[in-house]
Amino acid sequence: MFDLDLQIERRNELLDSFKGNKIVGIHSAIEELINTHPEKPEGAKFEQFKLVQHFNALMGIMTLNSHFEYAYVNNMEMRRGFLTNGGVFKVNKNGSDITIEDCYSMTEIDKLSSERFFKLKETVSPDNGWYFWPGCGMKIPSNFKIVLDPDVSKTRLVAILDEDPSQQIIIDEKNDIVGFSVIGDHELYNAKSKIPKGLSSINPNDFEIVDGFHELNLLLNKNAGNYTCSLHVPYASPKFDVRTTTVIEDREKGDNTLIASTT
Repeated sequence: MFDLDLQIERRNELLDSFKGNKIVGIHSAIEELINTHPEKPEGAKFEQFKLVQHFNALMGIMTLNSHFEYAYVNNMEMRRGFLTNGGVFKVNKNGSDITIEDCYSMTEIDKLSSERFFKLKETVSPDNGWYFWPGCGMKIPSNFKIVLDPDVSKTRLVAILDEDPSQQIIIDEKNDIVGFSVIGDHELYNAKSKIPKGLSSINPNDFEIVDGFHELNLLLNKNAGNYTCSLHVPYASPKFDVRTTTVIEDREKGDNTLIASTT
């Protein structure tokens, strides 16, 4: 049974174990900056703003810390924990080889008995080689696969009918529209908005507004059969960036070199 008070209590105890840790400090600094900002957004927009900042910080941390990158790329439970409500892990490193010795998402920790959590808490600390990321705040169903995708700039949801993989729905989040692809003839979904078969783009202004956001209400049809859902999230490590340098030859005065790079 889900116990929110217990979850908060255990999360705070782990945060205490990592007090002074620089990586956890980045997470805490973002929380403090947003919580105390005089113009902070309210409600769902407030949570969304924190989510984006934590996600961007996590991408930067993985650039500087190969252990975090390894856990995020190679362990699905840690990937889910980092993106949602947090996770702790410990690695073994032999030269350039890294393996995960032990790891727990906060969801797993919440299910531990009091005795097992006490033993874990006594072990988990940066002094013992453990790492902790308190999570970005996403909400991801437990049966969704999480795919790291360098070809998306925001999120992509893919639903595939198990008995016929040619039947798919693909939803792409973009800056100003939602890309919607309905592939096949199966009635895999119900939606308040009339969405045509094939490829289409939907203006968010056509959606219902809920908590300050335009919300697409999509219901996967259970009568269509079993389906597999995957959430594709951007994976654009700054390690992969190409720095673009342009020198403008015909300028007589001023700065004539442009250096640009972004993730």
